[in-house]
Amino acid sequence: MGVVFRARDTRLSRDVAIKFLTSTEPRYRGRFKLEAQALSSFSHPNIAAVYDSGEMDDGQPFIVMELLSGSTLDDILDGPGMTLGQSVDTAISVAEALAEAHRHGIIHRDIKPANVMINERGHVKVLDFGLAKQIHEESAVAGAALFKNTQSDVTVGTPLYFSPEQASSKPVDERTDIFALGSLLYECLTGRSAFSGTSAIDIGARVIHFDPPPPSKLNYRVPAQLDRITMRALTKTPAGRYQSADELIRELREMRLKISSAGPAIRRQDGPPTSPSHVMRTSALSLIEPLRRPRLSVAAFLLGVSLLALVVWLFVYFSRARVHQPPANALAAYNLGTVALRNGALIQARKAFEQAIEIDDNYALAHARLAEVSTELDNTERAKDELLRLSTLVPDRSIFPAQEALYLKGIMATVTRDFSLAIESYRAIVALAPDRPEVHADLGRAYEKNDQNRLAIQSYVEATKNGPQYATAYLRLGYLYGREGNLPGAEAAFGQAEALYQAQNNPEGRAEVFYQRGALYNQRNNLPQAREQLRQALETSAVTGNEYQRIKTLLQLSSVAVSAGDSPSAHEFARQALLLAQANGMETLVANGLNDQGNIYLARGDYDDARNNFDQALEISRRYKIRRSEARALLSLGSLHVLRFGDPGKALSYLEQALPFYQQGNYLKETSQALILIARSNSLKGNYTAARKALEEQLLLADKAGDVAQIALAHTDIGISLVQQEQYPDALSHFQNSLETNRSQKNPQGIGFSLTNRGNALWQLGHYAEAKALFPEALKIATEGNFKALMVWLSLTQARMALSEGDYPLAISGSEKTAALAGPQDNSRAAESRAVIGLAEVLSGHQDAGRRECIAALAIASHLSNEELLCATQLALAEALIEEGDAPHALENALQAQERSNRLGKQDSEWRALLIAARAEKSMSNEGKAKELANRAAGLLAALEQKWGHEQYNSYHSRPDIQRYAQQLKALL
Repeated sequence: MGVVFRARDTRLSRDVAIKFLTSTEPRYRGRFKLEAQALSSFSHPNIAAVYDSGEMDDGQPFIVMELLSGSTLDDILDGPGMTLGQSVDTAISVAEALAEAHRHGIIHRDIKPANVMINERGHVKVLDFGLAKQIHEESAVAGAALFKNTQSDVTVGTPLYFSPEQASSKPVDERTDIFALGSLLYECLTGRSAFSGTSAIDIGARVIHFDPPPPSKLNYRVPAQLDRITMRALTKTPAGRYQSADELIRELREMRLKISSAGPAIRRQDGPPTSPSHVMRTSALSLIEPLRRPRLSVAAFLLGVSLLALVVWLFVYFSRARVHQPPANALAAYNLGTVALRNGALIQARKAFEQAIEIDDNYALAHARLAEVSTELDNTERAKDELLRLSTLVPDRSIFPAQEALYLKGIMATVTRDFSLAIESYRAIVALAPDRPEVHADLGRAYEKNDQNRLAIQSYVEATKNGPQYATAYLRLGYLYGREGNLPGAEAAFGQAEALYQAQNNPEGRAEVFYQRGALYNQRNNLPQAREQLRQALETSAVTGNEYQRIKTLLQLSSVAVSAGDSPSAHEFARQALLLAQANGMETLVANGLNDQGNIYLARGDYDDARNNFDQALEISRRYKIRRSEARALLSLGSLHVLRFGDPGKALSYLEQALPFYQQGNYLKETSQALILIARSNSLKGNYTAARKALEEQLLLADKAGDVAQIALAHTDIGISLVQQEQYPDALSHFQNSLETNRSQKNPQGIGFSLTNRGNALWQLGHYAEAKALFPEALKIATEGNFKALMVWLSLTQARMALSEGDYPLAISGSEKTAALAGPQDNSRAAESRAVIGLAEVLSGHQDAGRRECIAALAIASHLSNEELLCATQLALAEALIEEGDAPHALENALQAQERSNRLGKQDSEWRALLIAARAEKSMSNEGKAKELANRAAGLLAALEQKWGHEQYNSYHSRPDIQRYAQQLKALL
C-alpha cells in the first residue's frame, strides 16, 4: 500500500518520516486518506504523531509523521525478549493509546507486535492506523472477514491477532482491539502465539472455536490474576471481554504493583522470521487476492464459502474425534476418586486418581483432579507437576466434548484459585445436565471455596431434589448449616446422610458424618456430645483402615480436650495423630491440626500454648514444605504478637513472610487478614502512612471480592488507627459502618467489638452516656460467646473511662479485672492496665504505689516496639511523677512523651504532656520556661476545636479530667 522515507524538515530542522501511497488502486487511496484523517484527529504520547498530510503536485498523497527510533515489539520478542513487568507495562501503554483512539471514534483493527515500537527508554508507540475504522461508519462491514463480498482484496488485519468477530465477518467495535491486545499480551508472557496454524483458514478456525491454555501453563511465573486478565481479554464473545480499554488499564495497573520489574525475559519460541506463522504475524492479510483474477461468479464464490465452511467443520470434527478415551478400569478409579473428593475424603481421592493415572497416564481429567486434590492437601509441588503434565496432554481443551471441557476449565480454575471462573464453569455444566445431583454438588463446592455459603446451600438442596439418595449433598448441607448457626437444619441433614450411608453399607461415609457432627458440637461447646460422636468416628475409621479419618478425628478430639481445659489429653491425642501421620506421610494434616489447636488456645486466652502450637505447625510445615500451612502459621503468629503480646515489630516479621504467599496464590480472604494485621502493627509502631496504605489496599480487595466481613474489618481498623491518632470524631463513622455491617452479617463477636470501639471513641469526646449505653450489649455478647479478647478490651475501656470521670476505685478494680482476664503473657494489656491503676492510685492520694505501677507499665512497654503504648505509659508516668512532686523526672518524661506525641500526630496527648512539663518547670522556679510551655499547650488545645468542630470540642472539654487539666493550665498562663 505504501512506502516510508526518512526525511528532513528543513523549516523546523527536525527529522521526520514521510509515508507515500504507492498503489494506484482507488480504494487504497481512500484507506490512506482515512489513516491521515484518523491520526490527525487526536494526539497521544503512545501514538506516532502526524505533522502534516496532503497531495504532491502529481496527486500522490503523503503523510508526514513523527520519526521514531527503537525496535518493534516483534523484533524484541525475536531477540532479547521481555520480563513479566515489561510485558504488563507495554500492554498498559498500548491500551492507553487505544483508549484515546476509541474516545475519538477510531478502531485500530491491526494491533500486533510489528505495530508497536519501543525506544531505548522503554517508551511505547502504536503505529499504522492504515486499517483503522471509524466506529460511526455505517457502511463499513466489520472489516474483518475471511471472505468479503465487496472488493475481494481488501486488507483485513493480521491472522494471528484476529478477533473471533473479525474471523467470522461479524461487526467489530472497540472490543476487537482489546482481543488483539490480549493476543499480544499472551505472546509477551509466554513467547508463543495464542492461536497458531499453518494457514489463515487454520488460524481463523482456532480463533473462532478454541481457547488457548492460560499463560501460566506455558510460563509458571505468570500469576493467577494476570492469567485471568489475559484470558478475559481473549474471551470469544465481545460481551465477555473488557468493555473498554480503560477497564483493562485499571486491572493491569493493579496487577503491575504486584509484579517485580526484574526476572527472566521471555523470548518468542514458535518459529524464525521466515516461518509461515511469523509471516502471518507481521503481515496484514489480503485473503482473496489469489482468487481475484479471473473475477469469480457469485455461484463460484458461494461454492468457495461452502467449501471453506466444510473444511473448518471437518477440522473441528476430527480434532474432537481425537479425544483420548481411558480404559474402563481407569474410568472406574476416576469415578471413585470424584466421589471421595466430593465427600471430603482427600486421601482416598488422591489414591483413586493416582490409580487411574497408573492405569492410563494419558487420562487428562485424572491428572487435573489429582492436581486439585494435591492443592487441597497443600502439596503444591505435586499439583504443579500435574499441571505441567496436563499442559502437554491438553494443549487445547476445546477439542473435548462440552462437558469434559467445562470440567477441565472448572478444575483448573479451582487449582489456580480463580473461584469465580470455577463457578462459571460448573454453572455451565449444571445447565447442560440439570438432572444430575453430582453436578449441583460440584457447583456447591465451588461456591463453598468462594465463601458463598448461602449459594452453596442452594446448590446442595438442588442436588438432594435431583438425587434424594445422594448422601454427599446431605453431608455438605449439615456442615454448612452448622457454619451458618442453623443447628436444627444441620442435625436433620447429618441424620439423613447417616441413614443413607448406612443403607448403602458405606462405613467411611458414616465415619465422616460422625466426625462432622462432632466438630459441630465442639464448635457449639457441647463437649460431651462432641466426644461421643468423635469416638464413633475414630472406631469406625479404625475398622475401615482409613488413616486420614483417624488422624483428623484424633486432632478434633485434641481440640475438644483443649476446650475442656484438659491439656494432658489434648497433648496425647495430638501426639498420636502426629505419629500416625508421619507413618502414613500425612504431615499436612498435623500441621493444619496444630494450627487449629493453636487458635483454640488463642480463643481461650492461653497465649503461650497457642504460640507453642503455631511454632510447631511452622516447624513441621517448613520441614515438609507444606506452604499453605506455613503461611497460616506465620499469619497466626503475627496475629498473636500484634493483638495479644503487643509486639508489632515481631508481628511484622511473620506477616511480611505470609503476605506474598497469599497474594501470589490469590487467597483473597487470607490476604485481607494479613493486610489488616500489617496495618495494626504499623499503627502501633506509629507508622500511620503505611497502616493506612495497607488498609486501603485491603478495603479495595474486600470490595472487589464482595467480602462483607472483611469490609467491616477494614472499617474497624481504620477507626482504630484514627483513635490512635486521636482523631475521635472521624473514627466514629467507621465504627458505625462496621457495626451496621456486622449486624447485617449476624456476627456477634464483630458486633461486640464494634460497640466497644465506638464507645471508646465516644467517651474520649466526653459522650459518657452514649458510650455507657453501648457496653451492656457488648458485655452480653462477650459473656454468652465466651469471647475473652472482647471481655478484656471492654473491661479496659470501662476502666479508662472511669479514670477520666474521676471514679478511681472503679478504674482500679476494672484494670485489675482486665489484667486477670488477659493473663501475664498479654504484655500490652498488662502495661495499659498498670498505667490506669497507677494514675488512679496517684490521684487517690497513694502517690508512691501509683508511681511504682506507672514505672512498671513503662518498663513493659519499653520491651515492645509499640510506639502507641510507649507514648501512653510515659505520659502516665510523667503525670504520676508531677503529682508526687518529682519535678525533674516529671519534666524529663513529659518532654519525651511530648516529642513522641508530636511525631505520632497525637495532639490530645501532646498538649497534656506540655502542661505537665510546664508544671514541672514552674515547680523548679523556671517561670519563663513554664510560661512558654503553657502557651504552647494552650495553642494545641485551642487547635483541637478547629480540628474536631465546636460541638465535639465542647463535649471533650466538659470531661472531668480535661476540666482539671484546663484549670492547671489557666493557673500557668
